Amino acid sequence: MDLLENLSEVQMEAVKTIDEDLEIIACAGAGKTGVVTRRIVNILASKPEILPENIVAFTFTKRAAEELKSRIYDCGKAVLGHTRGFAHMYVGTIHGFCIKMLQENSPEFQKFSVMDEIHTKLFVERFYEECGMQDLDMRKYTETSLFVSVMGILNENWFEKDKWDAKTQLAFEKYQSKLYEEKKFDYSLILREM
Repeated sequence: MDLLENLSEVQMEAVKTIDEDLEIIACAGAGKTGVVTRRIVNILASKPEILPENIVAFTFTKRAAEELKSRIYDCGKAVLGHTRGFAHMYVGTIHGFCIKMLQENSPEFQKFSVMDEIHTKLFVERFYEECGMQDLDMRKYTETSLFVSVMGILNENWFEKDKWDAKTQLAFEKYQSKLYEEKKFDYSLILREM
């Protein structure tokens, strides 16, 4: 298998990029998975000192990660003649990687579970007063999505906490405190803790 076969110039450049981090953004059907697959196999073929366990590839969804893993195995077998060590390569979402690292390296997070957007909304509605939503004069059920979005943005910008008004700081502290108390992660807290 020729790793550069049927690729555009930009795609070839991405596949040949060995010693730099690379972010590939393109529309659906543009060939991202094929380019990432070929790049990973090219790295392993070009630099035998790089082990599969030292490669991390993030995708947006779990489904995309499964497709990418499958293609990497097939391409690796065709180009390298083997897939030794491929099971130790991380291919998945950034949130999955972060939770894996946190739970492997920080004992206090081993019992934490991750809530998706729907479960986060249900969590906030269940603990409406304790989560700080009431402190921001937001209405339960009708403004829950807005509250969750605001908490996510604040969690990603926690280092600017001194610029927030007192009500916002209180609500944020309550929300975060309740998450820790219940041993829950929302997506933004995973990234912050990492």
